[in-house]
Amino acid sequence: MRPVARNALYSVCQVIVSAITLFLLYRFLVLVLGIKQLGIWSVVISAASANKIGEVGLSGGMVKFVSKYLSTTDTKAVSEIIQTGALTIVGSVGVFLFATYPVILVVLKHILPDTAYVLASGILPIALVTLWTNSVSGIFISSLEGCQRYDRRSVLMISSNFVLLLSAFFWVPRLGLNGVAWAYLIQSIFNLAISWIFLKMELRFLPLLPKRWRLSRFREMLTYGANVQIAMIIGMLYEPTTKIILSKFGGLAMTGYYEMANRMILQFRGLLVSANQVVVPVIADMKENAPDRIFRYFEDTYEIFLFLSIPFFMNVILMVPAISEIWLGTVEPAFIIFAIMLSIGWLINTLNTPAYFIFLGIGRLRWNTISHIVIGTMNIVLNLALGYFFGGYGVVAGWVFSLAMGSMIITIAYLKEKRRSLKFLFPPSSMALIAASLIGTAVNFMVFTQFYPVGGSIVSGVLSAAGFTTLVLCLFWSHPVRKKLLNVLKRESI
Repeated sequence: MRPVARNALYSVCQVIVSAITLFLLYRFLVLVLGIKQLGIWSVVISAASANKIGEVGLSGGMVKFVSKYLSTTDTKAVSEIIQTGALTIVGSVGVFLFATYPVILVVLKHILPDTAYVLASGILPIALVTLWTNSVSGIFISSLEGCQRYDRRSVLMISSNFVLLLSAFFWVPRLGLNGVAWAYLIQSIFNLAISWIFLKMELRFLPLLPKRWRLSRFREMLTYGANVQIAMIIGMLYEPTTKIILSKFGGLAMTGYYEMANRMILQFRGLLVSANQVVVPVIADMKENAPDRIFRYFEDTYEIFLFLSIPFFMNVILMVPAISEIWLGTVEPAFIIFAIMLSIGWLINTLNTPAYFIFLGIGRLRWNTISHIVIGTMNIVLNLALGYFFGGYGVVAGWVFSLAMGSMIITIAYLKEKRRSLKFLFPPSSMALIAASLIGTAVNFMVFTQFYPVGGSIVSGVLSAAGFTTLVLCLFWSHPVRKKLLNVLKRESI
């Protein structure tokens, strides 16, 4: 099996296992702690994650630089890049954590009820240390990706999810919400240790521990990381902003339901996106050796994403009520509405993934950065405005609209750069499938409402999803992309 196919396979397996462990973990936390305490944890970890701006964009550029210097067999440069990145993160993120700790406490005090604040302030230090540890391990994991060892990264993440699950099962019944914080800290320490061991196994010229910091390497990465850092700063603010404003206008329970719905949709989306992530170092190599092939790759990948994403997300929407009953033990309107809205937003975002990764691979990040800035700015404005008038549902609607509109900038910019018409976004070969998917979703949603009083959400959800699949199966099977995709898979598996 070729490396790209192997890496894609491992990435998909990682997403599947992660989805299973996520389901078990959140089901357990809701049963033991309740949805409001899950909402508290969601707000705390989101507020803490804003400190990732201290990474200075280094983790985002590690894939490119490790891949670049490995291709020239410059092992000294690879070693200095990794060590400099890790030591910089230890210092910069550490400084940010200490500086922002009192600020985060003030924010939590302002948005949380007194009883919730007591719990939140107790777990905040553990959450910050967890973030610090994960930031350092992120350098090592990104370096593994630069080595095109997504298989080892996937093995690490799969093992890490099991460590988290077992730690939560042990600590949460004993310590409550503090147990959640300790479980995530144990997972982060595991990630740090094993990611370095895996990287050391791959690059045997690395020292026992990072110890060499080079100003020239830091400047080199910082130059590339400037746009990455701007994009990352804005990106890191998406989740904290949305959850903080949501907890203000919708309450902690609604924040908990949003957390679960968003994590679920992102896991489903990961099935489509994870395999594409492995091409960033491939695109970087293509830029050097065969730049004329890049747009052809974009055409093929966009067509495949369109072919897979529309039916996939429509099916997810139909299954949401059944998932709610299985996961939460009840048909929860807030969870269902959030999941449907988020499915639409992440569907549109997913269709822009090919252009995003191409810009990332060739090292031209202007439009990626602009997209992040537009999403972040719109998100804050719409969250506040719609949250004030429509409560928690308005906050989530503002986020979804911002995500969808801002994401489209990247693909539109890429097409304009290549002097291609926007008609490219709607290939004639896919129009029938798109129409059938939309109509099928509407028809089978009505089927669901008819069967729900008799069969309940699970039976009705399965029937409506089966009806949708039957409706679009012929178009899906006869679509030319299906044959093209099968040919690619056969070729890569040789």
